[in-house]
Amino acid sequence: MRYYDGQVPDTAPILTDERKRMLFDRGIPDPFKDGVMAKNLSFYERMRVRLNDFTFMGLPVAGVNPTGLGTDGPFTAAANLRGATEICLDIYEDPDYVRELLGYITEATIVRIRAWRKMLGHDLKPMNWGIADDSIQLLSCEAYREFVFPCHKRLLSELAGPGPHGIHLCGDATRHFKTIRDELNVMTFDTGYPVDFAWLRRELGPDVQINGGPTVQFLARASPGEVRDEVKRILDTGVTEGGRFVLREANVGAMYFAAKESGRYGA
Repeated sequence: MRYYDGQVPDTAPILTDERKRMLFDRGIPDPFKDGVMAKNLSFYERMRVRLNDFTFMGLPVAGVNPTGLGTDGPFTAAANLRGATEICLDIYEDPDYVRELLGYITEATIVRIRAWRKMLGHDLKPMNWGIADDSIQLLSCEAYREFVFPCHKRLLSELAGPGPHGIHLCGDATRHFKTIRDELNVMTFDTGYPVDFAWLRRELGPDVQINGGPTVQFLARASPGEVRDEVKRILDTGVTEGGRFVLREANVGAMYFAAKESGRYGA
C-alpha cells in the first residue's frame, strides 16, 4: 500500500519480471486469514462488539459492513499487481501469462466473495449484482473479448443470478458497453470520463440506465454558473431519452438547481 499526499491510497506493482509468478506459487489466499483480509475481519469483529457505543447525530448506528464483498475487476487488479504498462505489453509478449494471471485473480475473487457472503448470511447468488473494471479502458475491443470478457462472464455466472446487472467503468470504455450489455445482461452503466452522452444513448438505446455528469477536471475549476451550463448541455444531448439517466458528481448545489431547470422528464 502507498499513501500519497492529497490522494486516495494506492498500491505499487509487486509482480516484477523477476517475480511475475510469485502469486501462483502461494496459491489462492485465505479469505479470512491472509493479507489485508485478516485485518478486515479483525476490524469488522471489533466494530460489531462496539456498535452500541456509537451514535450519529444522536441516532444509533444500525450496523457495520466489512469490505471484501465486491471487486474492482480482474484486469484492474492485474494492472495494479503487474503494472498497467507491463500487463498491456504482456498481452503481446506473453498472452498465456495474462490468461493465467486473470484466471488466478478471478478464482481468488470468487473464493473470497463466496466465503464472506456465507459468513455474513448473505444470498450466495443474488439476482442482481454490480462489478467494476476501470482498466479495460486500456484495451481494444478484440483484447477485451479475448482476455477479460471470459472473466467477467465467470464472475457473474458464479456469483450472481440472471440479472440485470450493473457495472462501473471509469475512463473511456464506452466502446465495450454494447458487448457488455448484450452478453452479460448489464443494464446499468456508471460512467467515467470522457463520455459522449449523445452517442452513448444512441448506442445503448432508451432501456439502459446511464449514470454520469460533468468531468472531475472541469469541476475542479468551474464556477457554479459554468457547472449549470455544462449540466444543461449534457441534459440536452438526448441522454435522458427513455427516462433512465442519473446525473451525478459535480458541484452539488449548482447541479441540483440546473437539473431542476433542465432535467425534468415529460409526463
